[in-house]
Amino acid sequence: MLKRTSYLLLISVLLLSATCERDVDLGFEEPEPKLVVFSNFSNAGDINVQVSKSKPVLDNTAEEYISDAKVEIYGRGQLIERLKLVIPTSSRFPPYYTTRGLVPEVNVEYMIKVEADGFETVRAESTIPEQIDVTFFEVSDLMIDENETETTYSYRVRMGFDDPENEVNYYHLNIYQQIQDYIGGVGDPVITGTTYRAIEFSPKNNTNKIVAYLGGGLLLEDDPLNGDYD
Repeated sequence: MLKRTSYLLLISVLLLSATCERDVDLGFEEPEPKLVVFSNFSNAGDINVQVSKSKPVLDNTAEEYISDAKVEIYGRGQLIERLKLVIPTSSRFPPYYTTRGLVPEVNVEYMIKVEADGFETVRAESTIPEQIDVTFFEVSDLMIDENETETTYSYRVRMGFDDPENEVNYYHLNIYQQIQDYIGGVGDPVITGTTYRAIEFSPKNNTNKIVAYLGGGLLLEDDPLNGDYD
């Protein structure tokens, strides 16, 4: 009786091992790719639009941008302009479509319409709200980490702004760091150039309402952190 039990147990283990190594077809159909339209615009310049195609969640290939789309912008129900394709000289930057001289107005709803062969037409509407006031801004907990090749500065940034009540608003919060190049000693430096760089935030606070933007700054829905942006 004991030998029979051991034999059956061994067979069960072997069958289980064989099952784990087999490929399983779950029968999921891969969805048709769709247009992905990204635009972050303000009343300070032209409207730039990036157009790419969607891909499966587990697909690690590079983004595939579409350079033969028809991109139009409408305002007050009328066609304003068909955007022009721009292909940057550096391959590090993706192609995009841009207006030529149009400066968006505050409180005017704009619609972007994108068409491309083989895809469903995409439309998106957005409005630039009234400018809001920053109520406070402070930097604290400065830490400096130096090595032979570079110096890294870490610090806490806290700020607040007047977010209108009883309405949903979206913000791209950018804080710029001033960087000065200089020559000479510490006591008598000569500044040779000044640049500004958008600060990149830690993604540890990412939620559905706040995202650390890859190009710097934060994308916010209203004011979810009440001014505490580490």
